[in-house]
Amino acid sequence: MISGEPEDGSTQGEGVGFKAHIFSESVLGFAGASFLLKVGALIFQTFIGVALARALGATGLGSYSLSMAIINLLSLPLALGFPTLSLRELSAYLAKDNKAFALGYIHRSGQIVFLTSSLVALLCVSLLLLFREHVSSLHTSILAFFLLPLIVSNSLRTGILRAFGRVIYAQIPDSLVRPLCFLVMLPLLLLKPTPDHALFLQIVATAIAFFIGKILLYRTSREVLGSCVPEYKSLYWLKLAFPFVFIGVMQMVNRQIDFVMLGIMKNHDDVGVYKAVSQGAMLVSFVLASINMVQGPRIAAYWAINDKQSLQRLVTKNARIAAFGTIMIAVVIMVMAPHLLETIFGQGFVRGAMALRILCFGQIINGLSGSVGALLNMTGHEKYTLRGMGMASMTNILLNLLLVPQYGIIGAAVASSISNSLWNILMIFFVNKVTRIRPTFTGLF
Repeated sequence: MISGEPEDGSTQGEGVGFKAHIFSESVLGFAGASFLLKVGALIFQTFIGVALARALGATGLGSYSLSMAIINLLSLPLALGFPTLSLRELSAYLAKDNKAFALGYIHRSGQIVFLTSSLVALLCVSLLLLFREHVSSLHTSILAFFLLPLIVSNSLRTGILRAFGRVIYAQIPDSLVRPLCFLVMLPLLLLKPTPDHALFLQIVATAIAFFIGKILLYRTSREVLGSCVPEYKSLYWLKLAFPFVFIGVMQMVNRQIDFVMLGIMKNHDDVGVYKAVSQGAMLVSFVLASINMVQGPRIAAYWAINDKQSLQRLVTKNARIAAFGTIMIAVVIMVMAPHLLETIFGQGFVRGAMALRILCFGQIINGLSGSVGALLNMTGHEKYTLRGMGMASMTNILLNLLLVPQYGIIGAAVASSISNSLWNILMIFFVNKVTRIRPTFTGLF
């Protein structure tokens, strides 16, 4: 509960209540729990993928996966940048004890993204029905669009709960509830093993996660904000959120370009091996990602009350934790790469060991650089994030064009690691330039 409303309007007094609330637990404890949730979600998704492959077969799984990929692709721009903006703006409102605008932001952002995604889903369904004779798997495609408003709203709720400092609450619905519900209902898929049935079960699981998330958000907002009257700045919030749409799209392009290039210039077997390798490297990235789940709102809060000394201490401490954890996990995976790939994915994936080591090296650079993206985005300098992302994406595309035809998955891994390292170097420079905060584990630059 936020307490201690300021009597003199001083910046320090305004931040006391929120600091006591959001900094009540250590970042390390929250980050550790977040890391376990991310690993658990990855394990759940692996089980679900295997079960769906066996139940639906290659063709059915392809239809289901394509529909889910389209919905996930659309959900990113349709969130309109509000999930990321929530971390900065809502944290700032709470740090200044501005409960009216905080509650207004929660209400208005939820209304905007749900209405926008629902209208787009309705439009897409109408187009599918209009051109039904040209659409394969019509029922599957229509069912998939029922997921769109739920997924977009869940993404926004995650950002809002993170801004409140409820990092575990933020992840439980999508990382735990949704996959668990789907796994529990999987036996029903055996009664009618079709992509339509699988998507229906996914809709039910996502809806359950949506309503549980709503309950968690309602309880949290009532606890922290009470029953204040909301105030709104709708156009202002839309303007602030817009750059984050482009950042999200660029991030998605940077993550997927390797697979696209391999599919075009090599073969599907290489894409499959690289997919497995990327999942292994993802474990290394979970360390910094877990810390950023907790640290993002705190960066915004300290910046809002102009407490740069505390912000520097927070960033340096957590950068050292991220660097240590990243190196430890990366070294284990790099040493055991062939054995891990054979044990988890099979003998045919062992040839991806070198690519896995290269990607892990790139993730080490990422871990050593610290929370550079969060520092820029949470302090109102997201245009520099967009510049760095644009340069890194162009580098990734060019290197893939040069290296993939001759070196295959090794070339894709090299391209990804070099572009990722370039992005981090640029971001360190930008952070030092515009915030005067030193983001790396050394605390020197």
